[in-house]
Amino acid sequence: KQNRKLEKAVKRFRKDSADARKEHHDFLLRKIQDNFPIDSGNGSFLERVAERQGQTLVEIFQLLQQQRDTEKAKDEALMRELFGRSEQT
Repeated sequence: KQNRKLEKAVKRFRKDSADARKEHHDFLLRKIQDNFPIDSGNGSFLERVAERQGQTLVEIFQLLQQQRDTEKAKDEALMRELFGRSEQT
């Protein structure tokens, strides 16, 4: 009797888990579809998502490089200023 109760509980848990996973999957799919334009006719949906994410990554990488270059230029100017002063004294 105890085993049967346990089996029922396990089956119910598995079903609830499967239902929850399906709901979550549907939710994620809706979010992706909201954030990425559907069919423009070029390539599969996932290819377009990957391409757009790739473009976003390139933009982020370029911004990081610009920030790094700006910081490097500031550091070099500061070093010139500091060492320029010390050479004059």
